[in-house]
Amino acid sequence: MAGHLPAWVYVLEWPLFAVTGGVMWWRLLRDHDSEAARPTDDTPASETSEPELLSWREYVARTESGEVDS
Repeated sequence: MAGHLPAWVYVLEWPLFAVTGGVMWWRLLRDHDSEAARPTDDTPASETSEPELLSWREYVARTESGEVDS
């Protein structure tokens, strides 16, 4: 029981990594459930009150139409 400190840190570290990986894997599998809750980009610009978002949408529209050169 009188092992070195780094050995005891590894005893706790690797199971923590395993749990973290398991949680991330579970969230990756369950991500499709949260897709429905996310707002879509189909929201009309007039319904949003964020000027930066409006500017970005206008820029994207101009870029897609070919008005803006790279």
